[in-house]
Amino acid sequence: MSAIAVGMPEDRGDPERSPPRSHPPPGPVPRARPLTDRWAPVIATAHITRLSHAERLGFTRVASRMFLHVLAGTGRVEVNGQAFEVRPHDIVGMPWLHAVRYRPSRGDPLLISTVHLIPRHHLGHPIELAVPHEPDEPLADVPWRADGPLLIPDRPFLSDGRARPGLASLIDYLGRTWRRGRPPIGLALRLGSILVFELNSGEQHTEPHDDEALPPRLRRAMAWARGHLYRPITVADLCAAADVSPSTLRRQFRSHLDSSPLLWVQRIRLERSTELLTESLLGITQIARRLGFADSHYFARVFARRYGLPPSEWRRRRWQA
Repeated sequence: MSAIAVGMPEDRGDPERSPPRSHPPPGPVPRARPLTDRWAPVIATAHITRLSHAERLGFTRVASRMFLHVLAGTGRVEVNGQAFEVRPHDIVGMPWLHAVRYRPSRGDPLLISTVHLIPRHHLGHPIELAVPHEPDEPLADVPWRADGPLLIPDRPFLSDGRARPGLASLIDYLGRTWRRGRPPIGLALRLGSILVFELNSGEQHTEPHDDEALPPRLRRAMAWARGHLYRPITVADLCAAADVSPSTLRRQFRSHLDSSPLLWVQRIRLERSTELLTESLLGITQIARRLGFADSHYFARVFARRYGLPPSEWRRRRWQA
């Protein structure tokens, strides 16, 4: 049973759908290698559901990464004991193996679209489009399903569909797709990769020179740094670009960005490095030099400290997904 599939039939036992077979090409056909060393993300299920105040649901151990978009209504969603007051446009992200409780407001039912992502499914094992919600259910703790690294928090979080319109639209699309009937396995795999891409793309950030909430001189320093990531950057460089003293620069970075100037520059470099690792064929040393890291070993250390994996392993997992 899905976490919010109220009154919906259990769909765990249906057979997988396979695409129609094509005719083999003429001549000898090479032997296919079994998919025993490959993993891929997959959408296990999705729903659009209306919950009234009387339909207060709760599950103790959901084996998926779940994402919820509020279409209408208000209420409270509790994830691992953390309560989120939700309203239309809100997105709630839930970590792997989460507990969840739904508390719709009285007189204002929740209409929500939800999607369950399995970040890593072993392709050598049959794929079932179902999600266990309790520890004693089938598929709970199976070795061929696992969490995987994503550029989102590994804890419950609240976001806004207006800040992430692509993610909100994708969650809604997946809910409508499953509402028409369970899709083929191949489509569920492709949609899993699309959702991972969207999750890793981040929020739509305002460029520094357009963010009017920040002081103009701070924006000037930030814009200059973004345009000069290829070279070493010092506090003196940022002060010259913004025409401020070091003490003023440090105070503005701490007050508005909760960071020191050089730590902020390092964070921007690391964020840019994830794009180059995903989108280019540049080597690790080339990426490090392009982003102002004189030492590729130091780049690898700070990258692993931030993302939990060395850059080569991070790239390998992204390309496999």
